[in-house]
Amino acid sequence: MHTLRITLIGLILLSLFVFVATQINRRKNRPAVDGAYLFIWVWLVASITNFCVGVFIVGYSVLTELGVHVVVFDLSAGVAWFLSRKFRVENAKGQPCVIATSTKPSGDVYEHRSVRFRKLTWF
Repeated sequence: MHTLRITLIGLILLSLFVFVATQINRRKNRPAVDGAYLFIWVWLVASITNFCVGVFIVGYSVLTELGVHVVVFDLSAGVAWFLSRKFRVENAKGQPCVIATSTKPSGDVYEHRSVRFRKLTWF
């Protein structure tokens, strides 16, 4: 039951990250934010913390906790990876679209690479 609960919390947290990133991306003057990509890193830290609590405080064996956390992390991170790839727009070379260039005071030109998203549609 704990595994199911943690997995559902992960999927709810993923939807929250994607929703907030979508709201941030509505602003035209900012680089696009990939909420699903950010979620994977946050979920990795949360999964490692939960793993350590299970092993060191509750007393489960490492193999038991490892088996559970492979499912918990992989399911949520897999959905996040799919969403991140599905809504990313790339150029012909497979690189994220360049949305701006800038120059430093030294005169060097830098390209700011970011991710642009297709409109999120559920139907």
